[in-house]
Amino acid sequence: MYPEFLSVDITFGVCKEKRDLLLIAGIDGRNKVFTSLCCFIPSKQEQAYSWIMNEACSHLLSAWFSSGLWYGYK
Repeated sequence: MYPEFLSVDITFGVCKEKRDLLLIAGIDGRNKVFTSLCCFIPSKQEQAYSWIMNEACSHLLSAWFSSGLWYGYK
């Protein structure tokens, strides 16, 4: 089995502007917890969620996998 794990969570109405908070966290191969992304979502429109999941996350995850950090080498 692979010990790596990645989770996405959205908490609704966190700040006084009632914006949603998106948090992506995981556990690496050395069993260490890390935060990959933490951001306030500017609106509740599908376009904002789609941009974060399709553009921002794909860019961050590709950098993470290419760096070797996901396997605990660095």
